[in-house]
Amino acid sequence: MSVVKIIAILNGSWLMPNLLIAFGLLLLGGAGFGLIKKDTYSLIYVIIGIVLISALRYYEVEWVVWLHEVLD
Repeated sequence: MSVVKIIAILNGSWLMPNLLIAFGLLLLGGAGFGLIKKDTYSLIYVIIGIVLISALRYYEVEWVVWLHEVLD
């Protein structure tokens, strides 16, 4: 989904809100990658990831508009 945000920025979408959301998703993915590399699997991480990504998908439009108003 971070790649989709980067493509949206390149196609003219607002820069800061989309970069902020992409950065958050990259952090979540990086944490997951780190857990896999250490061969540790946390159910709490999975549940938090599912909740965060689901909330992002549901509220994405409102959050992007709100972030644009706050940051720009």
